[in-house]
Amino acid sequence: ILLAPIPLLTMVLFVVIERLLRRMRELHANGNDRWCWVPFVGTAVIFLLAFNGLAYSLFPYLVVDRIDIWQAASAPESLMVILIGAAIVLPTILGYTAYAYRVFWGKATDLRYD
Repeated sequence: ILLAPIPLLTMVLFVVIERLLRRMRELHANGNDRWCWVPFVGTAVIFLLAFNGLAYSLFPYLVVDRIDIWQAASAPESLMVILIGAAIVLPTILGYTAYAYRVFWGKATDLRYD
C-alpha cells in the first residue's frame, strides 16, 4: 500500500505526456508554447520514480544478498575527513563563483556577427 503511489503516478504521467504530445503540434501551430516543458519534466519524474522504486526494492543491499550499505561504507574516520574537506571546499567554490559573477556582471554582450 505504501508503494502504490509510485506506479499510479507513473501511469498518470504517461497518460498526461501522451495526450499532451498528441496536442503539441496543434498548440505549436497556434503559437502556444506554454506547455512544451511538461513532456520533459514528466519524463524526468518518471525516471526518478523508477529509480526510487528500484532503490526501495533493493534496500539495504547494494549488491543483492552480498553487500549491504553498512558493509560498503568507508570507515567513520575517513568519512569525517571527507566531510571536513567538503565543508571547506564547497563554500570556497560558491564564494568564488559569486565573486566571478559580480566581477563580470554587465560586461558581456550578446554575440553578434557584423
